[in-house]
Amino acid sequence: MNTESRADREAAEAEWLYEHRNDPDLEGEEEEVTVAKPLAVTTSLRMTKEESAAIQQAAQQANMSQSEWIRKVCMTMAERPSVAREVAVVGPQLRRLNDLLREAREVEGNLEQEVQTLLKAAQD
Repeated sequence: MNTESRADREAAEAEWLYEHRNDPDLEGEEEEVTVAKPLAVTTSLRMTKEESAAIQQAAQQANMSQSEWIRKVCMTMAERPSVAREVAVVGPQLRRLNDLLREAREVEGNLEQEVQTLLKAAQD
C-alpha cells in the first residue's frame, strides 16, 4: 500500500526537477519570450472628469490600458510635427471658442429669465 501523501510526492518531484534543472537531455521546447522595455519615467497630467472618461472609453475600445493609449497618441503626435504644431495653434483657439459658447449660453439663460419676468409683470 502506498502511504506517501500528495504533498510528499509533489515535494519529491520538485526536488528531483531542481536537481536535474540543467540536464540537457530533459530540456523541453523553448518558448519565445518578449520582454517589454522598462518604463523609467512617470508623467502626471491633470484633466477634467469628462476628458478622463473619454480617454478611458477610447482606451477600452482599442483594447488598451489608459497608459498605453495615452503613450500611443502622444507618440503619434510627436512623430507628426505638422499636426502637433496645428494642435498647438488651434487648441487654444478652440478652448477660447468653447468658453465663449458657454458664456453665450449663460447669457441666453439669463435673458430668457428676464423676458419671463417682464412678461409676468406685464400680465399683472
